[in-house]
Parts: sequence; C-alpha cells; structure tokens
Amino acid sequence: MRNHSLVAIGYRGIAEKLKDGIRAGTWPPGSRLPSMRAIAADHGVTLGTAAAALRQLAGEGWVTIAKNVGARVVDELPEMTPTLGQLAAEVADLSERVGRLEGEK
Repeated sequence: MRNHSLVAIGYRGIAEKLKDGIRAGTWPPGSRLPSMRAIAADHGVTLGTAAAALRQLAGEGWVTIAKNVGARVVDELPEMTPTLGQLAAEVADLSERVGRLEGEK
C-alpha cells in the first residue's frame, strides 16, 4: 500500500526525511542507510525515486554510494562542519553584540 502523502513529496522530500534521520542519530556517521528497496518500500515509491533521493544526499555530501554496498553516511556531516565564512560571520555578529552590551554599561 502506498503512502500518498509521502509520494507527493518526491525524492527531495525523501532525501530531507533521511537527512532528518541522520541528524537525529538514527544513522550516525559511518553507518549504512537502508537499501534502495527498503527506502522505496518504506515511502511507497519506485526504486527510481529512492535512487534519486540517495543521489541527492550524495550530491549534497551527506552520504557516499558504492555499487553493491549501498549508501553510507559520511564521517563529517555537511551542516555540522561550518565554513570559514560562516565562522567569520558568527565572530563578527558576536563581536557586535559584545560591543552593544559594553556600550549599555
């Protein structure tokens, strides 16, 4: 039986749900994701849609895919590794906040 609410979200929605599971620790770094067949069955979609969701995750740097092995969560998750630009922006923001707080004294 197909879950039509999940079919409507397509491969991008499935990829987001898998990322949510990775973030939540369901699949920690280094672990294998369910097979394409299991993902397709769980979400009521075709193998092609499940494969597209995994390719989306691989393209975004969340997983690596190896033939006959499946998808494995990368050791360093993309959103958990800030870029230098993100860190610089955070430092600038914090510096500005400290300046405002010091000015209120």
